[in-house]
Amino acid sequence: MAFRSGTYRRGRTVYTGDHDPDCSRLFWRIIVGLGFAGLTAKWLWEEYNVRNIRQAMDEIQGHTLPLDLTSPTLSSPSHVQSLEHKLVSFSAQPNQLFGTVHDPAFELSVPGMKLQRNTEYCQWHEISNEVCETCSRRKNDGKTETYSCNCQRRYHYIKRWSSYRINSLFFNQPGAHYNPQRDPYPTETFLSRNAKLLMTESTGENKVDSKTATPIGIRLHRDLLKQVKSHSHRFKPLSPYDKELHGFAQSIAYYGHEDTNRGGLFGSSNPAGTRVDRFVYAGDGYFFSPYEEGLSTTLLKKFAQWMEGSILDYQLGDLWPSCTAGDIRISYDIYAPKTLSGIAEVYLSPSEQVGVTTKEMVLSLHRTSKELDVGILREGIFSEDMLIHAEIGDAESQRLIWRLLLLFAILLYGVYQVFCSPRSCSAVPGAIPGDIFGEGKEKSVD
Repeated sequence: MAFRSGTYRRGRTVYTGDHDPDCSRLFWRIIVGLGFAGLTAKWLWEEYNVRNIRQAMDEIQGHTLPLDLTSPTLSSPSHVQSLEHKLVSFSAQPNQLFGTVHDPAFELSVPGMKLQRNTEYCQWHEISNEVCETCSRRKNDGKTETYSCNCQRRYHYIKRWSSYRINSLFFNQPGAHYNPQRDPYPTETFLSRNAKLLMTESTGENKVDSKTATPIGIRLHRDLLKQVKSHSHRFKPLSPYDKELHGFAQSIAYYGHEDTNRGGLFGSSNPAGTRVDRFVYAGDGYFFSPYEEGLSTTLLKKFAQWMEGSILDYQLGDLWPSCTAGDIRISYDIYAPKTLSGIAEVYLSPSEQVGVTTKEMVLSLHRTSKELDVGILREGIFSEDMLIHAEIGDAESQRLIWRLLLLFAILLYGVYQVFCSPRSCSAVPGAIPGDIFGEGKEKSVD
């Protein structure tokens, strides 16, 4: 019940009077002008971005060294030294990838390169529409003009899950539709701190450091991990009874979950999120925290409702079970590619193992002659040419989308100017044409 949303309440209808047609036209011209300016700026940015990516790809194409993770000489100090500041291309199989990513707030650790925390808030949304009559009047020059008169603005409220918080202070009825602004764990992206490409023998077994008994690998820098393009999947923690069946790592933290089939609450950890804000695992990959209203907030809300006249405004929508404004739910998307290909520059970083300082290979972004930072990391097995073409193709696809959006806006504006007569255009200035909540009436005023 707590996850349901979509509660609807009808707000007040406020009389807004007559509208000067000149002011309304000026207002919409400003809005349309700003819209076209924004679309044009975004399109020009995409054009600039495509040009930069093409220049960067042309510069690095044909200048990368293949990095063979099965080569016996890859781990030798002399070969490692020779690769410093070299641009390399690589492909890694499932047994050649390692990495875990961690969210410290929930003490959540999962295998992968990147972890996306998605926070949603149960909030009231205010929607308003204006309904006007169309009046006509005679101007000083003898001509007749139409304008919007006897306008009324109707307010509607819908409570649903939102990816952002909404300030209800400026609502028409803020007391009856109060949105708490708590945000203990906002949306955030976490990158793996130990992601590596593992070196393997020709047999497929991982190479192991004889001193530390750990797999030998090439670390992926966090700046490079930001560029990873792979499929994601929703993180859905299971009970301890199921984790071995589904192959989950032992390090995954399991949260409190009301499960009658398991005999109540279970969990092997008590992270900060569950202690402070009472987050519990509510199923389908969501961690849920109910909003608890304090006495002072309740009194202020009742006072605001009394002031705005909504304290006794009970509606049928109030009976519909749904989330409470202020509730929070959190889900996670894991980016854990099974195979990986990329282009990056090799850096050597000091690393201390068993009291001995050595040089550790790190793959990070490459800076071109045009001062552009370039790095490619993509799920799948691809050659150097395929990676470069895919990167250019992604940028061109984004540019095409914004070109089409700008073209559609121009065509829509042209159709509006051609087929919308002055009489019908001025029927409801200040409102969306084709108002779904009501039609205007026309009357004349001499």
